[in-house]
Amino acid sequence: MIYDEAFNSAGWDDWSWGVVRNYGSTSPVKVGQKAAALTFDGWGGWSIFRKTHLLTTPQMTLKFWLYATTNKTLAVTVYAENDSQAGTTVNLTPTPNVWQEVTLTMPQLGNPARIKRIVLNMPTFGPNLVHFDNVRIEMPNAAARVAASPEVPVEGRMTISPNPSDGPVRVEVLTDTAQEATLSVLSPSGMVVYSLAVAAQPGLNTYTPDLSRLPAGTYLVQWQTTTKRLVERVVIVR
Repeated sequence: MIYDEAFNSAGWDDWSWGVVRNYGSTSPVKVGQKAAALTFDGWGGWSIFRKTHLLTTPQMTLKFWLYATTNKTLAVTVYAENDSQAGTTVNLTPTPNVWQEVTLTMPQLGNPARIKRIVLNMPTFGPNLVHFDNVRIEMPNAAARVAASPEVPVEGRMTISPNPSDGPVRVEVLTDTAQEATLSVLSPSGMVVYSLAVAAQPGLNTYTPDLSRLPAGTYLVQWQTTTKRLVERVVIVR
């Protein structure tokens, strides 16, 4: 864990620039009672260094909740060393004034073999206030995932953002083969409320279904081929 009610200074060091940091903000908060309120000045960056290298696996993800007061670009980069071996920068365009969960896969971040430093910066004029909560690097339990859905190979992964969403969502599917697939959304009762035939290529595939006509609630997003099935929950809010 990097941030959960407080910055994890036991495992990470904060060497940010151009950022006013409040690690005890009480509003807005997504998880628990506190969140990190970061005000980015012009080209400021939240730059955190892990005290020891984190060896990665392809299944790891960098996840956090984000509440931005602007739609300006937030750039995310990981480094294998303190000041070198940068991965692929991911540019996020947040929806202002709503909590969004961000999930970044290791392939999206450039497949780093290890992580020593993470930088989130806003390459634009400031000040810009952004709230973060429950910032962490997750390692899914591959054994549990396979046991729950044995037809899905471990290399198949799907992420949904923003989640919760008021309708438009970005569905990203990582797969190793080219094939035809069906992207569908199921209601809590199991009824298909959205279905679209899609094509998949080896690597990262992105789909942008508009679910704005669905009532508020929790739905299942399913991506399925003749040999694979991936399922994730999405929450629609109004």
